[in-house]
Amino acid sequence: MDGGVSLARLAPSGFSIRQAGRVWSLEDIEHEASRLRPLVRSAAGENELVEIPARDPVTVLSFLEASWREKRVPTPRARIDAPARVSVPMRWDPPLEAALVIRTSGSTGEPKHVAFSAESVIRSATKIARYLELARNDRIGIVQSLEHGYGLVGQLFSAIAAGSEIVWASAPFVGEQVKMLEGVTVLSAVAYTLGELVRGGLRADLRCIGSAGGPLGAAVAARVREAFPNATLWNQYGCTEAGPRLTACSSKEEAFAHGSAGRALEGAELRVDDEGQVLFRADTQMIGYAGRAPVGPDEWIPTGDIGRLEDGHLFITGRNDEVVKIRGHKVPLALVARTAERCGARAAIAVALPSKKSEELEVIVVYEGDSDVSRIHVAKELPLECAPARLVRVDALPRLPSGKLDRKAAATLAGERT
Repeated sequence: MDGGVSLARLAPSGFSIRQAGRVWSLEDIEHEASRLRPLVRSAAGENELVEIPARDPVTVLSFLEASWREKRVPTPRARIDAPARVSVPMRWDPPLEAALVIRTSGSTGEPKHVAFSAESVIRSATKIARYLELARNDRIGIVQSLEHGYGLVGQLFSAIAAGSEIVWASAPFVGEQVKMLEGVTVLSAVAYTLGELVRGGLRADLRCIGSAGGPLGAAVAARVREAFPNATLWNQYGCTEAGPRLTACSSKEEAFAHGSAGRALEGAELRVDDEGQVLFRADTQMIGYAGRAPVGPDEWIPTGDIGRLEDGHLFITGRNDEVVKIRGHKVPLALVARTAERCGARAAIAVALPSKKSEELEVIVVYEGDSDVSRIHVAKELPLECAPARLVRVDALPRLPSGKLDRKAAATLAGERT
């Protein structure tokens, strides 16, 4: 990290990672990093990022430590082979010291590389550990990918900051993950993964369960509560550019039951503009995107999400890219999808595609369910300009590895079922 910062600055005392029967300490990882330093030095050129194999915490932390020691800037990204160079320019005017760069937005457009200072990374990790009340005697299960801010900073770094033991559920199948996670006290994952682990029969005396990356949903929340009645549930919200957390809300708060993403964390500010878009500024935010102008500390950064603030509590209602214009009218695709669900779909996603009869866009709903949903029924519940042209039923909606619905794949299905 900048200024010669190492992993030791994150951990107040020794922490450990339980992986495949072996327990790794901070000293073990630093020793492994010293072995890898020649690889990092030879793999990175001037103004180039180092891709590291984000397969497990030990490998990630070893490459980070080695890269920081060599004053290189690593970008976690899933790879199986040795580190390779990527041609991403690191130019800022004036020059900025980046401690960590995380690749993001690959699922919504052109991938970007988000850069952070050492101070913001450490501040973010310690802040998350504090509000989740992570302790040194906790055993924290990690199932999220470490190539994104959620897994890397929100889970791995925050566990290190608390000095907790990390249990890495590295198996690809839910049944194997369930066995690895037996005995953990803290678990955090996207809603889809939490639901799968509960269905898989996870047994653990959990005291804290975190959900992020999308709404938890009443059905999943109910299953999690039933399986772990003594655990405090947390809704968490943010984005990679925020470092990654902006809000949190525990199940002890009344707003949790209404689906709130929580209040702004200390050091973070939120506002909603006239178009309903959520913007933020925080003491954990990025210093900028690689190859672009830096972001000032007082600059408001758009999240791309649509939401509202009620008594300081944030509610997310959709994505900015889910609002399209059709025949001069704004059509909120999230509203169309939720209406289809109220009309009988188990889950739905609405997409806008060019009409085959005109040059205008038309809305198509792709949904999963046990029976057909009436297009006329859905249309009656919506303003005329929002009525879908077609509904397409599928056995299961396509999803990204994070568990979020895959809009691009849904659009492909809608285009094929004409």
